Amino acid sequence: MNTKDLVIQELNQLPETLLPKVLESIRQLKSSKRDGAKQRVWQTYLESEQENEEVYQRLANS
Repeated sequence: MNTKDLVIQELNQLPETLLPKVLESIRQLKSSKRDGAKQRVWQTYLESEQENEEVYQRLANS
């Protein structure tokens, strides 16, 4: 049995009243994953900007 199956099995045993909390937790996990990806992209951009500062400056001055 894989992890997803185990999670589903556990969900099936939870009372309906707890499922909104589980749903919110899942959404938070998904959101934090997207936020982490955005942070990595932004960090890569900033590093590129710093590495190529001279090139960008020449382009801006031309």
